[in-house]
Amino acid sequence: MTCYDADESLQLAAWARDAGDFPCEVHQADTPAFAEAVYPGMDHSRVNLVDAGHAENHPDIVDSILEVVDLVILTLSPNPDYERLTKPERGTALAKVIKRSAALREDGRPPTTYVLLNRCQAGAASPKKYADPLKNGGEKGTGGPSCPPRSRGGRASRARSASPATSPSARRRTTR
Repeated sequence: MTCYDADESLQLAAWARDAGDFPCEVHQADTPAFAEAVYPGMDHSRVNLVDAGHAENHPDIVDSILEVVDLVILTLSPNPDYERLTKPERGTALAKVIKRSAALREDGRPPTTYVLLNRCQAGAASPKKYADPLKNGGEKGTGGPSCPPRSRGGRASRARSASPATSPSARRRTTR
């Protein structure tokens, strides 16, 4: 796997540098020309992970990333990340940013998107409270249809939820 740090804070690159034995190579890629300048040089036979950080802080970079990525994994804690991404004080809700990226993409569809709830307490009610509104494309249909999350059993599995926000045809292409 190769990592690309497209967050203007360059935290991933700093972590890799500070760790010394980071498990993969990290490239700085914080450019609004990501699709034209970075993507063509990637080794497409490998897994390439792009860290976009807080997307609302650099929408020009995120638009360029969404133009070419195959999959978006959006990690968020139940609160305050949920509020920041669904009802930002300034800017556009991230589900709408992802949805509008379809116009930039070759296939005319937004990338397959999963939401991964993190920083959840096992057995807490908050993960379900925030996962339910993300199903079926999010509140007010800002995304697309979803598949129910898969459970692996045990208490820890309840602390996570994944919900795709893509078209039905994109969901059919996704293997599980």
